Amino acid sequence: MFSQEQRQHILRKKHFGIILLISVCLLSLAIFSLINDYANRRTLSSYRLFLYNIIDKTAEVINDRYFLNDALYEQYLENGTLDLNGLLEEIQKLSSLFLDIELVEKPTVLSMRDYAIRTEGTELFFNFKISNSDGSRYIRDRYVQVAYDLETTLSNLQILKDFSLTTSPESYLLAYGLRVKPRNLPVSVNQIILSVLISLLIYIIYKRIINRFRSYLYNSEGLETIIYLFEKTEEYSANHSRNVAEISHFLGQKYGLRGKRLKDLKVAAYLHDIGKISVPVEILNKDSALSKDEFGEIKKHVHYSAEIIEHFDSLKHLKDFILYHHEKNDGSGYPDGLLEDQIPLESRIIAVADIFEALVGQRPYRSSLNRKDAIKIMRDMPIDAKVLSILIFNVDEVCTRIRHRKKSRSENGGSHFLRFQ
Repeated sequence: MFSQEQRQHILRKKHFGIILLISVCLLSLAIFSLINDYANRRTLSSYRLFLYNIIDKTAEVINDRYFLNDALYEQYLENGTLDLNGLLEEIQKLSSLFLDIELVEKPTVLSMRDYAIRTEGTELFFNFKISNSDGSRYIRDRYVQVAYDLETTLSNLQILKDFSLTTSPESYLLAYGLRVKPRNLPVSVNQIILSVLISLLIYIIYKRIINRFRSYLYNSEGLETIIYLFEKTEEYSANHSRNVAEISHFLGQKYGLRGKRLKDLKVAAYLHDIGKISVPVEILNKDSALSKDEFGEIKKHVHYSAEIIEHFDSLKHLKDFILYHHEKNDGSGYPDGLLEDQIPLESRIIAVADIFEALVGQRPYRSSLNRKDAIKIMRDMPIDAKVLSILIFNVDEVCTRIRHRKKSRSENGGSHFLRFQ
């Protein structure tokens, strides 16, 4: 499954979890910042249109009422000046948002309009021409500049609740060249907390995956030692288990098992007789009939197998598949005398594969049977009928797979439990 080099590489990543934690937190904060930036722009977009309408309409009303004015135009022509204080008082009767007034040289207003709106920093000004009533004549080198209370207007529009005026280029454009910046941080306190929680959740998931993997890695290495001893002390059972695993995997596929369940079936089938490592070799290799006590000792191997598997966290969920692979549909099996559907499907599949391989395989106490005789014997056994029918229908392919596996093993110098992962 994994080479020693791969294991060392993975286990060396001690600090990857911390890097992952920090990276996820920073990424979450960046995403929240982008979301907030988008929300700010959308909010200002609606404010911008409203503000344009208010300012433009105000300038138009003031211009039409006070500056398209024959008397004002004639007064300037005659005196070269205007009663600015009186004019400001009149304008303030219409709106108290006008703060100051002055006569300014070098007008910047466009000739096609009677007024212009300009900003200096965070201040806003209206520039009005001094014109006759129809605007056909106006003073070309002077205009009246009126300061406008922009802050009050923005406050009334609730803009300053979330934003403040600024001259920084690293800010949002509002209107007429005015810029604003958010009063809050790019991300809120709640978003910071949420980012930390998200990163912690990802870190916890990562650690659980890594811990499960490490547990499996260490457990598998421990199990490899047991399997090695098993192969050395009882070669017949070890070879039998490899063939049962191959047959079980094939039958499981045909039955419809997929993914992890199919993989678990193959691993369980390979380990179904691992408990025989605790059974005396002289009983396992006896070439004559077993006594009642000896057979009783053989039957204990299912408990031994289950006990061994239960010590490995990553494999203990396979315990029942292994424990019940000698159960029979009529309750005549062992260790608990279960009936039909009480027996896990995986155990029923392993049972069919186990019996078939035992019949067609070479044993110390008898010669192997041909496939037809083996099938004939199995038809009379109280085993799963559907699994048996799959075996019968595909018996040629099953036998071919066993032969190929034996050949492959002899060429490669042995098999290995982790090949089944």
